[in-house]
Amino acid sequence: MKKEELLSKEIEHIDIKSFDSREIIEAFSKMAFQAKNLARASYILEKMTEDKDCSIILCLAGSIFSAGLK
Repeated sequence: MKKEELLSKEIEHIDIKSFDSREIIEAFSKMAFQAKNLARASYILEKMTEDKDCSIILCLAGSIFSAGLK
């Protein structure tokens, strides 16, 4: 595909304020591999945001330096 073809259509964005992701997250929970893990992470995040005493610590797995962080 040529650049002109790729740029011929305007990119449409999702309005996150009107988009309800609950149905797709629920569907992900019944799928395999990373879809199921994404749904699980969503449920954990929901519980964390509801808990007033929750502390959030950022952990990165893998080599962040080989990924470009210097």
